[in-house]
Amino acid sequence: MSIDDYKRIFADNLKYFLDLNDMTQAELARALGVSEAAIHSWITAEKSPRMKNVEKMLDIFQIERSDLINSRKEDKYYLDAETREVADEISKNKDLRLLFKAAQGVSADDLQSVSEVLKALKKKEIRDDA
Repeated sequence: MSIDDYKRIFADNLKYFLDLNDMTQAELARALGVSEAAIHSWITAEKSPRMKNVEKMLDIFQIERSDLINSRKEDKYYLDAETREVADEISKNKDLRLLFKAAQGVSADDLQSVSEVLKALKKKEIRDDA
């Protein structure tokens, strides 16, 4: 794989995690202490970030290095497409995101059941706080 391929994979993953965390490029730039132009160059795969900035992103997004550098298209993390769809839905819900990492090897039905239980608990928590 070429260096350009790695830059593209990183760029795609960075876009994914920005979206997943409802974060703008400007917000990430401020959090990292870099220019918005730097973020733009990473998003467009023109350049790669320095390792210290990658490390900061791992903390910001609460992810592993492999989540940024491995191709998501080649990801065999879930058992099947249905499970992957349920996991993607869960991963987009900020209140359920921890389940996203714990879901490896779980069937779609089991994953959906756990998701429903957690959603119900979250609704109860919100009602109790009101």
